[in-house]
Amino acid sequence: SEDNERSIFALENFLESVIHLRIWSFQNRGLSQVLDNKYSAIV
Repeated sequence: SEDNERSIFALENFLESVIHLRIWSFQNRGLSQVLDNKYSAIV
């Protein structure tokens, strides 16, 4: 049914955004670690 397709589509969108968020936060954490290392090397 159309409702079924719509909920599957919503679920896929949700999962995709969660994955992007996790990847982004992972990259962010890596970036802040690099910045911390550079900063402590300067200090």
